[in-house]
Amino acid sequence: MKDVDVVFEQGKGRTFVVCVEGDTTVLLPLCQHLAQTARCLLLRVQGVRSNEELEIRIHSIFDALAERNVRQFSCIGFQDACVAVQRLALQEPKRIRTLILIDAVTRPHPTALERVFDWMESHLPLGLPFRVRSKGAHFKPFLQRLRCPVLVVRTNQESPYRESESRVLLEALPTSWAIRWSSYPDPQGILQEIEDFQDVPVKCPQKNLRKQMTAEVIGSA
Repeated sequence: MKDVDVVFEQGKGRTFVVCVEGDTTVLLPLCQHLAQTARCLLLRVQGVRSNEELEIRIHSIFDALAERNVRQFSCIGFQDACVAVQRLALQEPKRIRTLILIDAVTRPHPTALERVFDWMESHLPLGLPFRVRSKGAHFKPFLQRLRCPVLVVRTNQESPYRESESRVLLEALPTSWAIRWSSYPDPQGILQEIEDFQDVPVKCPQKNLRKQMTAEVIGSA
């Protein structure tokens, strides 16, 4: 199996790239609906446990997009695949129109060693130098560099860890909004929100209050 597989590609117009680890069937209905009014690619991305693996995945994703002449796009990440999606946006910010992160994480579920690094990072000034020695893919220190509009989506299936990661994203991302996908996995409950979110201006989105969605703040959900 390839480290990145294109399992669905349909539609015309503006492009959505959807990244999922493992089983892609849960988001296939959403992709099929998006393809009715836009171009949609569904990518199955192999799991990532290290920065080295992540770089390989990112290279493969960009290769797949180049083969299909995809330049600028909106990217949707699901669960652990959100790690790769965040890396895409950091590496090629001019190509990403918007990010939509569903039950997102800033890294795979932390190991015991990574939890020690977390404590050091929050309590000691040496935390970040120690972090450099960790091979795990971890994006919390870099989230403030993401400047495109980001929609953080919570479902009724999220774990406590994913819930805490959603809060981390909202606190760290300078231009983020939050909604709850209460009808998950039924795409009808989120299609309109995704379409409306594309109207958020890419440049200085925080200055256009009316278009900053009417979604609930995740902390009050």
